[in-house]
Amino acid sequence: MAIIAVYNVKSGTGKTAMAVNLGWCSAQISERSTLLWDLDPQEAASDIIGAGLTVKEDAAQAFKAKHIDPAKLVRTSTVKGLDLLATDASLDNLGQIKFEMSRKKRLHKLVDALQNSYAHVILDCPPALTDMGAQILRSAQVVIVPIIPSPRSEQILSEVQDYLGAETGRHPPLLPVHSIADSSRNQHRSALEHNPKWPVIPMSSGLQKMSFYKKPVMEFEESDPVSLAYRSLWNGIEKKLGG
Repeated sequence: MAIIAVYNVKSGTGKTAMAVNLGWCSAQISERSTLLWDLDPQEAASDIIGAGLTVKEDAAQAFKAKHIDPAKLVRTSTVKGLDLLATDASLDNLGQIKFEMSRKKRLHKLVDALQNSYAHVILDCPPALTDMGAQILRSAQVVIVPIIPSPRSEQILSEVQDYLGAETGRHPPLLPVHSIADSSRNQHRSALEHNPKWPVIPMSSGLQKMSFYKKPVMEFEESDPVSLAYRSLWNGIEKKLGG
């Protein structure tokens, strides 16, 4: 099982859209059994593909209770082949939960419980990591970092690297991606030219429509440049994971 995290210390970078569309790519293009694990209490990913999921304030149960099988908290999403471990407000206080067993041991149990069910797990991480969130992210094989193109792109990547290093110690490899890029803007164009090897996800009205249609952009704007960019990014991730 490969764990792919999407993370940035800043909000508004297209993180959730990236997680949802990469989940679609894994399930639909690669035809792999895929779980989108929404760890962000803002619930954006859960709202988009949750099929009107009723929130029961039970997301934190996967971490709190010894005997909860996380598979019992998994729901079928609106995307064929993509399951959802939804979030809710209970994750807001995850850092204050008093665990009866070792956090590290509990994490291993969670991952092991999902091991035989999914080929890929996509993590939509919150901007601020709790101790448990940091451990989950540490278990990833790669961390995708969406960054709005600017003269500070490399500095932002360095800030994410420093933060993850402080929170998780040795963190997984980082893959920076210029997100919501508008090449007609001078600052964006300059940043794209300065880091030509970084994958690029262009600005698109389809990204805003995801919340309206409750679907990944890949499902209603298949030929849009942003959909093609997500496909290309996913191909690169699969190569990084070894196929």
